[in-house]
Amino acid sequence: MNLKSNFGFTLIEAVLSLGLVAVGVVGIMFAYQNSAIQSAEADQQIVASYIGRSFLERIIAARDVDGYTTTLASINSGTYDESPVTGFAAYTVDTTATEVNPDDDNSTDDFQDAEVGSGYARVTVAMSWNGGANSIQLETLIAAH
Repeated sequence: MNLKSNFGFTLIEAVLSLGLVAVGVVGIMFAYQNSAIQSAEADQQIVASYIGRSFLERIIAARDVDGYTTTLASINSGTYDESPVTGFAAYTVDTTATEVNPDDDNSTDDFQDAEVGSGYARVTVAMSWNGGANSIQLETLIAAH
């Protein structure tokens, strides 16, 4: 008669299974940490995007009220620059406006080449955060018409 029983785990099996579980848990924790960091960065980009859009809307509204020339002068004098942005201490905004030629090569409207007095300006709103480590830019055109 065989008196040996086959019930339970040996100590070696228990230690190996705990080691495998530990490796799996560590992997899951690293994945969670990376996803949390990427989620925070995405949230910061969304906030920067909203800030930039609000500045563009203010500039377009100013053009409608004050006129093209006055708005262009106020952009270039730094009226719309903020460091830090009110209510968002980690963000800074820099605005620039360059008058551009709408059709430099006579075939395609490109708005890329500078031309003073053209009546069209490319407005760039640059938002940065985390001490300048992250940034995005939004652009639009405003016209004198």
